[in-house]
Amino acid sequence: MSENSKLDNEKGFTQREIEILTLVAEGRTDLEIAERLGIHHDSVQRHLRNCFKKINVSNRLQAIFWVAKNL
Repeated sequence: MSENSKLDNEKGFTQREIEILTLVAEGRTDLEIAERLGIHHDSVQRHLRNCFKKINVSNRLQAIFWVAKNL
């Protein structure tokens, strides 16, 4: 089982959420992520809010630390 599949099962992340969390950890802005993935920046923000709830963090920096430990 791949690491991403494990996260899909454990936290209920979608593949898109994993992509976005990975790009956030690289230091990308919402606009950069949106352009790279071909989606609207509002969609990026919605995905991030969903991720924050799933990993129980309240901001981007906490999410980056979570990604560093778990992805």
